[in-house]
Amino acid sequence: MIIFYEVVPGINALIDCLMTDLVHGDVLRTLRDQVSAKLEAQGVGRIMFQSKTLSQKDWDSIQSNYLEPIKAAEHLINVVIKESSDVYDSFMNALKLTDQCHVRDMIESESSYTGKPFYGIIIMYLL
Repeated sequence: MIIFYEVVPGINALIDCLMTDLVHGDVLRTLRDQVSAKLEAQGVGRIMFQSKTLSQKDWDSIQSNYLEPIKAAEHLINVVIKESSDVYDSFMNALKLTDQCHVRDMIESESSYTGKPFYGIIIMYLL
């Protein structure tokens, strides 16, 4: 399996991207209720919007749910689940910048994925 992994040009980046996006979405789906209950979405959303990783439409939706913080948090989590790893990274950075390290730590502790064992399976599928 590793032979294919090393032979196919550019496959490392492709597979890392595919697997990272899958794992982040799975972790957030698993922790959706716990994260929603603890996440302060207004601050995180503001930072993500300012860094252009959150659309105007999604930012407006989060702001409109100001009085329903769990609903705002659920919307933000759904956006992060659907988007790329860049959006996930922006989300994790925004958690840090808004002093929500307890939420960040919860997500990171659930994410114990290394990815390497799955490479051979994906490469064979791609070939």
